[in-house]
Formats: sequence, C-alpha cells, structure tokens
Amino acid sequence: MDLKSILQYRNKCIFCQRDLKFYKASHPKLRFHIGDDGFRMKSGHFKNGVSMSFGFNGSFQRNERNYKIYKSPLIISKYCSLCRENTAVVNALSSLSATPNIILKSRSVGRTTQLGTTFNNMKELECSYVFQIMGFNQKYSVNMNHESIRYNDEESFYHTDTSFISGTTIITHSKFSSSINDILTLRIANPVNFSKITSAEQFVDKCKKLILFS
Repeated sequence: MDLKSILQYRNKCIFCQRDLKFYKASHPKLRFHIGDDGFRMKSGHFKNGVSMSFGFNGSFQRNERNYKIYKSPLIISKYCSLCRENTAVVNALSSLSATPNIILKSRSVGRTTQLGTTFNNMKELECSYVFQIMGFNQKYSVNMNHESIRYNDEESFYHTDTSFISGTTIITHSKFSSSINDILTLRIANPVNFSKITSAEQFVDKCKKLILFS
C-alpha cells in the first residue's frame, strides 16, 4: 500500500463511528495533518520545532534542525481513543472483583487460578492500526504494520490481529459461558483486509465466515 491508501485504510471506528486519531507514543505532542498533497507532522515552535512533510508524490521534506526523531522509522498508530478509554475502565473495574483469575502459565499445561488474565480481559473494544514511515534524502518509505480489532457482546468475544509484515491474521474467539480452555485461535496464512468493515455486525459476520471456511 502507498501512503495515501494507508492513511485512508480506516477513518472511523467500527463500533462508535468516531474519527480515529493519529498517535506517536514517544512523541505524544506531535500533531498530524492530511492535506491534498501529503501528510504532515509537526511539534513545538512553528519555525524551529519538529516538522516533516511526506508528499503523496513520494517526496519528503523536513526542517534543517537535526532532531533525533528524524533518524529512525516512525511507528504511527491510528486508533479510537474512546474505545480504548472505555476498555481501560472496564478492566479496572474487573480487577476489583473477588473472583479468582485464571491464567495460562508459560511452562505448564492448562490453567491455574491466580491473579492474571481472565475472560474479563477479553471484554475489550479496540479499533486501531499501525504503520511505519521513514524519510531520507528527500524521499520516504512507508509500510502497513498491523491492525487490531477487538469486540465483545454479552455472550462472546471476537479479536483479530493482522500482521501485514508476516502476512497473517489471527482470530481469537470464545463464548464467555465456555471454559477458558475452549478459546479458539485461528491463524490465517494471508492477511485479511477489514478496511471495508464499518460496523460491529459486519465484523462479527466476517469473523464467523472466516472461522467456518478456514
């Protein structure tokens, strides 16, 4: 995918229909703008701060100051902040439960009751993807890294993690009434493109078909 296709891969959250936000973890104050001719990132003072421009024609420009951010690839997230905040609240409330948690020990068979991951942690909403971009010598390279979509209703959850680097999609699914040992994990050899999915209903239907026919 080229830069324009990556930026337009998804603009709104599947679940709440809010606009997705750009975010660079190591530079949270970085500002992003998509124009008719390219993608811009800025931070700090107008003249002396970080400033990068990635043109849709393949060109790259930055200001003259040699900031550290210019020296390595930029890992940019595009995500729904509301779903992430809601998930954080749900997980915090779940951690107050007196019910023993069930985790998978890395060197054991089966699960044991300890503090750790439970079905409660599967109650997530997430709609996000990540790409990588690097400018050099007035040009740049850009790659789609991965996409994560996580959804649950009252009965079950569907999580998908797609790596565009390794070329795989992993679907994780189970009903909350089932045993944690019954969680289904399906690895699909080719990355599944979810960019046309615009609602929770479409996402669940897509997952069901992939599980049935894979």
